[in-house]
Amino acid sequence: MADISIDWSTKVIFVPKAYTTLITPPPPQEIRRLDTDQFRKDLKALEASPIGMSFLDTHRHNTTVEVGGVILARVIEIINGYTVTFEDGLYSVNLVGSNNNIADVTNVNQVSIRSANSAGLQDLSSLQAASFQGVITIDVINGVPGTLFPIGTEGQPVNNLVDALAISVMRGIKTFRVVGTLVIDIDVTGYTLKGARSFLTDILVLTGTNTDGSRLEDLTVTGAQDGSFFYERCLITGLTGCAGVARECGFDLVQCTIHDDETFVAADCISGVPGQGSPSISLGTNSTIQLRRYSGGMRLVNVDASNDGTIGLTEGHLILDASCTGGTLTLRGVGQYTRQDGGAVTVNELGFVSDPSGKLRRRLNLAEEADGVLREIE
Repeated sequence: MADISIDWSTKVIFVPKAYTTLITPPPPQEIRRLDTDQFRKDLKALEASPIGMSFLDTHRHNTTVEVGGVILARVIEIINGYTVTFEDGLYSVNLVGSNNNIADVTNVNQVSIRSANSAGLQDLSSLQAASFQGVITIDVINGVPGTLFPIGTEGQPVNNLVDALAISVMRGIKTFRVVGTLVIDIDVTGYTLKGARSFLTDILVLTGTNTDGSRLEDLTVTGAQDGSFFYERCLITGLTGCAGVARECGFDLVQCTIHDDETFVAADCISGVPGQGSPSISLGTNSTIQLRRYSGGMRLVNVDASNDGTIGLTEGHLILDASCTGGTLTLRGVGQYTRQDGGAVTVNELGFVSDPSGKLRRRLNLAEEADGVLREIE
């Protein structure tokens, strides 16, 4: 993009065609847009230059004002005898982003200047930002490409991740709403990605690109992870390179693998396929696993001398696979415990109550019911 310039001796502000943004290409008519807020910022930068400091100000600026819950547009006024010349050519320029007098001080040539001044003009950028509601919607099947408003809103989703990231930079939004299946093949470090409906219908496929520090919500997550995540209410299936914290998530029968030298914490998680067997997690070299209040079956695979972890069960069933050759685990809670490792793994069972028949749980439930009855009598 070309820069504007000022002839200080004649007080003429020159605007190159390339400084404006193309909206509609010819034929029949070329229409471009001038962001007047950026225009006044660039004018201010020229005024602050070593040459410009000795000359009169080019403009007066009043920022946006909120009146009765409505944000009125900023006002930009060219002053002190300055005029504006647009690079000559057969095209039109829409002035957006403010009420202004630019059209009034423009030197006439073939360029058509379109002003949208209004006593009640609202701030367009604020209205557009409100349409996103802090979220960019991505729908690969039903969305459209591009970055121009309203693309990326819930009513007009964007259909690809490249444009979604561009909209994110423009709008300062770091949350994506995913509709359907989305392949992550670009760095989305620090972003939040959430399913628009549920993990049953919205799927995230990872391809090994950096996603460190990202947050995933209400999605099925599969593929190859690189970096540490926070997962919430997700279904984790066939995911390699697991690392981070999962809360209120489910695991299905396709084995997941913890990344070497990483820790994976799963709190309040469950087996995602009750009655169909136990999901499995394979531990990488020097990796650590922490299961907190886990319910359902879980098979640990490839635990070796470099691994350790803590397994807390709530009506769960831990299975140490025959592939386990060493390592140390602390087992807590109430549930079942099956060893197929031949005793290779050192297991500290302090605080664990083995209750394969479920009798202890039923006794606890009866005790709670009895306590409730006594409280009512009292």
